[in-house]
Amino acid sequence: MAKVKKQYTVILTNYNGEEYIYNALDSIFIQDYPNIQLIITDDGSSNFDQFALEKYINKQKKSNIKDIQIIVNKNNLGTVKTLNNALKRVTGEFLLFFASDDQLANARVLSNFSATFKDRRKNVITSQWIICDHRLKPIKKYLSPIEGWYLNIVGAKHQFFRLCKSNIYGSGATSYRMTLFQKYGSFDEKYRLLEDWPFWLKISWNKEKIFYKNFKGLYHRGGGISESKKLNHTKKVFYEEILTTYRQEMLPKLNCFSNFQKISILKSYHNQIESLNDLVNLKKDYAYLKEKIDSYHLKPLWKLDKLNPHIFQKIMILWHWNKHVLLTIILSILFSFFYVNMNYTNKNDIILFVCLFSYIFIYIGLNWLTKIKRIYELKQERSR
Repeated sequence: MAKVKKQYTVILTNYNGEEYIYNALDSIFIQDYPNIQLIITDDGSSNFDQFALEKYINKQKKSNIKDIQIIVNKNNLGTVKTLNNALKRVTGEFLLFFASDDQLANARVLSNFSATFKDRRKNVITSQWIICDHRLKPIKKYLSPIEGWYLNIVGAKHQFFRLCKSNIYGSGATSYRMTLFQKYGSFDEKYRLLEDWPFWLKISWNKEKIFYKNFKGLYHRGGGISESKKLNHTKKVFYEEILTTYRQEMLPKLNCFSNFQKISILKSYHNQIESLNDLVNLKKDYAYLKEKIDSYHLKPLWKLDKLNPHIFQKIMILWHWNKHVLLTIILSILFSFFYVNMNYTNKNDIILFVCLFSYIFIYIGLNWLTKIKRIYELKQERSR
């Protein structure tokens, strides 16, 4: 008897997206995963036709859609509460949710996620979020595959640090094992629209890594809340929640980072404030930024960074790629100095030979020590 695959729940969130919701449903109906629960949520749309939607679903769905539920909010509750209400209906082991104006990239999306979830250590998996125009024509990838791969192998603390600088993953292209919500709770309802970034910061702070898998997960249609140029109440709330995320989720944890990293996070916060100037009330944020700079005695570094933007990132990059050369030069000079003093000779060719030999030997040794250290760190990371 064939083994029944574990259920996959897809939550499709809708708010005034009737123009695109049927295309989004089609991208779910073509999935080749054999056991799907579909939950559709409408957050108080002005023209949501539930009867027409149910008729379309019954006509188009295939046998792999095992359960369908439609949740209609009488009033607009916001993304976070709407998703949390839907989470209570989830029966699948895995979860993916996306907005009704987007589409799953191809028929293999759920199967690709499921194959990656076979590694029991992985509870959150993100794929490629493809930014598209309003016609869903691909424009660019949201996350560089190289950066995604790099963040897979570094520790959760570095992943948290990277998330402090910007929201780098695509929400609709990210899937979860449902046990994750049993462990960390649902999305934080002090936010109304921003569900993903605060949650990812929370779990990565608690050493739960987000793993990137390089396949197309979602086509994201441009012109949503985060991209619209029109400032309305919804847009204003979204901006304020971005700033709240900095104040609540990141800046209280600054003491765990080096001064260079503190400056990097604070600069990201400052850039976000500057980009929202004249759109929302920023007095509180400017005051909070100044307080953090003063409390950590970062004024000299902050001024230096203003004179030479990104100087600390440049220094870190130079050190990362050249540390073996610099350390080798220092150690070989010291070794040669002691050799000459202990074995005084006027033969310059012997001194030159000692210098060259020590340089090569030390350089190779440092490279091997770095590789051994990295292998050990990866083993430690995998055992967590």
